[in-house]
Amino acid sequence: MQRGLSKLISVSFFIGLFVLLYFGCDTKDNSLKLAEKSRVLNFEKISPQMLMKSAKAELLSDETIYLDALKIQIEQSDSKEEKYALQEKEASFWFTKEQEAISGAIAQQIAEGRGDSQSWSIAGTTFTICLQRETEPDLKDFCFNRAINAFEQAISLDPENLDHQINLALCYVEKPLEENPMKGIQLLLGLNKANPKNISVLTQLGRLSVKTNQIDRAIARFSSILEIEPENNVANCYLGDIYDKSGNKTLAEKHYALCKRE
Repeated sequence: MQRGLSKLISVSFFIGLFVLLYFGCDTKDNSLKLAEKSRVLNFEKISPQMLMKSAKAELLSDETIYLDALKIQIEQSDSKEEKYALQEKEASFWFTKEQEAISGAIAQQIAEGRGDSQSWSIAGTTFTICLQRETEPDLKDFCFNRAINAFEQAISLDPENLDHQINLALCYVEKPLEENPMKGIQLLLGLNKANPKNISVLTQLGRLSVKTNQIDRAIARFSSILEIEPENNVANCYLGDIYDKSGNKTLAEKHYALCKRE
């Protein structure tokens, strides 16, 4: 929509948008998860090293010097947290160069070291941004598979955090599986059934309804949010846009009065 907000993911790494299989039950032990991850990585057609080599060839000389100096600091660091902080700078550099796949791979290394759900969520979010922006099929697959793995790791460490589950579902929405194209929607609907008053879930379902032009469902979902939180900014802005587009100026003005554009 012309005025619609566009936040596709609900957590952020550099910019401020899942259910576990069987809706919250972690049915796989760590050895199985590692085996699955290994299979995914073994079938990748590209690697972070390949991406890095190609991207470095496009850098200015001072940028290359900066990265080389950063690498030396990382290698010489005696403190794990100092090393992670330096790696975060490296990831941030590549993100600002719109090399989200490289940035995500570095974020994944940090997550593997720290072993906490937030770090895995950051890696997943970065790969998701890559998934949204990339058009090259192999690179899109690379980011999709790594985003899925990262969010599954985050969920296994913090299964009560619905944000991880929502973000996993949105990956499947962004890149539907050939064998199950509705998986992302099904995951969100399952989350909604289990958590009917969760605003984040309702928001994503409302946005998807708008995207697929299911306007009545969008109105119902955003209205449900306002029943829980009458001044919810996102819901009011979407409803304002919907009613404005349909010609209902009275309702549009009502919701626009509570809509603050960012």
